[in-house]
Amino acid sequence: MAGPTVSVVLPVEPTDAGRLALQSVLDALGSGAASFKVTWTPKPVDPGDDLEWLDDVARHFGFLPRSRILLAAHGNTGDDHRILGELALQCARTFGGVINLHGALEVATRTPITLEGVDDLIAQLEGNLDWAEVSKPTEAFLRAMPGRVLTVPYQTLNERTWVEHICDADFMQAWLKHPSFHMIK
Repeated sequence: MAGPTVSVVLPVEPTDAGRLALQSVLDALGSGAASFKVTWTPKPVDPGDDLEWLDDVARHFGFLPRSRILLAAHGNTGDDHRILGELALQCARTFGGVINLHGALEVATRTPITLEGVDDLIAQLEGNLDWAEVSKPTEAFLRAMPGRVLTVPYQTLNERTWVEHICDADFMQAWLKHPSFHMIK
């Protein structure tokens, strides 16, 4: 079963020295590194991707992305999520990058489901809500945490607005310690 993925977006292009530093980060995982796919690409986006978020990263974090390291967990256990988060944190710190979480970091607000709330729950599970309709608890949570998080909106295929979050290493370090920690799948 495939697990979560992230990209560490970097202000530098891959070099031989950088690849050696990345190998050192992976070596620190030991045999656990085999559970992850790691790819350093000299392009910060895939062909056809929206490029506007690159300028957003430059304004919010102070650098224009030049490359990215894609990290993918092969499994979806709690350990896979935690190791992926730690690996992303180490790559961000080592190379001065930020972490694209590849989706919205939704913070659950546990409220009892009532008959009146069933339609809202079904709409959310079916992906029919816009981010504006569910974002308040998450945005408040993100503001209260250490570090910085950039919220990047985009249009989904069914023409609703959703977001992905890009965070700095300080946020990821705090998120790893939070009881609700998880990576986005």
